[in-house]
Amino acid sequence: MNKILLTGALMLCAGATMMAADPNDPSYKLVWQENFNGESLNTEAWNIEVNGDGGGNQELQYYSKRGVKVADGNLVLTAKREDYSGRQFTSGRVNTRDKMFFTHGKIEFRAWMPETANGIWPAVWALGQAYAKTGWPRCSEIDFVEMGNAYGISHNIQDRYFNGACHWGFYKNGNYPSYANAVTAPYSMQDGYHNWTVVWDNKEIAMYYDLDKDPNRAPYYKMTISDTNGDWATGNYFHQPVFLVMNVAVGGRFTGILNASGITALPNTDDTRSMKVDYIKIYQNGGEGDTFFSTNGAGDTGSADALEAGSKGFEMDGNSVLFFEEGGKVYTLSGQEISGISLPAGLYIVKARGCKAEKVIVK
Repeated sequence: MNKILLTGALMLCAGATMMAADPNDPSYKLVWQENFNGESLNTEAWNIEVNGDGGGNQELQYYSKRGVKVADGNLVLTAKREDYSGRQFTSGRVNTRDKMFFTHGKIEFRAWMPETANGIWPAVWALGQAYAKTGWPRCSEIDFVEMGNAYGISHNIQDRYFNGACHWGFYKNGNYPSYANAVTAPYSMQDGYHNWTVVWDNKEIAMYYDLDKDPNRAPYYKMTISDTNGDWATGNYFHQPVFLVMNVAVGGRFTGILNASGITALPNTDDTRSMKVDYIKIYQNGGEGDTFFSTNGAGDTGSADALEAGSKGFEMDGNSVLFFEEGGKVYTLSGQEISGISLPAGLYIVKARGCKAEKVIVK
């Protein structure tokens, strides 16, 4: 979401000739999901951002709680033309920072994008959990989907034109590494719900849209992340935990519109545009470098249920998160064996009341 340039992006990656990660790989198991069921946002898993700092992109909105709600099984993020805290627009942005973060996996979400013409910028993305420590872009950023780009506006295709992007590294001589790729779908992507899938493993990041319509669809974005040769190499940045971010920005450099009068999508006071997210899910398969951490177990399932048939998740009193050792024995973090429990190989969620949850793997 930060400072994306679709033209002149630094192409510091290969991957056009390699096979993309398989989004239909059956080894992926669900580790976390949010279905947005209920009457309000689950604040055990999500943070609502409140600021008017422009996101580093000269955006025009003020993010506030008034732009965020849960309704009819959807997260609804709404941009509105109204004077608020020195801005002429309000909108919504949420994230899972410090509450749910992970490395690698398959991310799936179903969303109804707002009509972006002109000046609305919806995005679903991920930002490195190390952001507060290392700053941006060193923390890394993965943009799953963004719409409303200036190119789409100028070519009258913004309902079909969208992109994925990655940013990483650090500033050197005023530049930093970034790679974005945009496509034009053969149909509108703003006329209802559409499905998005991202596969991120230790070799590459690949992004797909509407695999339910075409299971063999090629990725609209692909970048290799195995190279560690050099201080800007992708492999040095894209194997660290990230948290989820979803927002609807108004204006900014991505849209090419930097003043309120140019936001024709919101021509009048009280006009609104909303992105609706039906669900977002994370799967993992125990691949090299996979990590998962959540303070809310398996998301809004509210469950520590097993992820594989015939196995079982455990819930214990106390303040120690359980983990499994190779061979299936169960221990507390202090190293004390929980006697009488032995599990087959598999992928499990373990939850301890009043404490944090970990994804663990039994080889």
